[in-house]
Amino acid sequence: MSDQPTPTYVGHIPDLMTWDDYEVSHERKLVRFRLTVTEQGLEIIGDSSYPHLLEQLLAKLGPEAIEMMLCG
Repeated sequence: MSDQPTPTYVGHIPDLMTWDDYEVSHERKLVRFRLTVTEQGLEIIGDSSYPHLLEQLLAKLGPEAIEMMLCG
């Protein structure tokens, strides 16, 4: 899978996690997605307290582009 695109960093990606999600993140590894069909194809936005899991899931889909946001 070396053909994966290099992630680019953007200033804003919508927050999909709720306060309740963060409060129980130590109990379960939650990943939230929003799927949108556009003229260019399928846009997938993901959010998680476990970014490495989100990255693994998205990489398996073979995306053309990956945009990430630094947070913390």
